[in-house]
Amino acid sequence: MNNFIKAVVLTTSFAFGLFLFSGASPVPTPSLSELSRAQQAELKAFEVRHKAEMKELKNLQNIAQKEWEKKEREARHKYFEEHPSGDERRNYVKNFIQRRDAFRKSLLDQKKQHQVDYELQYSELWKQQKERLDHLKKP
Repeated sequence: MNNFIKAVVLTTSFAFGLFLFSGASPVPTPSLSELSRAQQAELKAFEVRHKAEMKELKNLQNIAQKEWEKKEREARHKYFEEHPSGDERRNYVKNFIQRRDAFRKSLLDQKKQHQVDYELQYSELWKQQKERLDHLKKP
């Protein structure tokens, strides 16, 4: 049985070598218009995925912001109950505003970073597609 497998592998390898030597291509080469349409569809699918990811990111950020605001509201109420003085409250509110601004900035930075990553990936995909198209155009 072992010799049979060797014979099949040698025969298959030889036939494949003859096939390659004959100049025939095992994979049909797409035309320029077919490749162009496929590339446009690939870019469109990439854009659609990005749009869905951005929507999901926005929803997650809204949830995180609501949770943060709820937690801060509870802490603020507790602090104000314990500290009736105006000076302490003013300092707390100033600190609260700084924390809120930092939190909002972190959300914005996250969104910007996601956009930058998308633009880099998009440009890389576009370059790869251009290279494939140029390779097909060259004889």
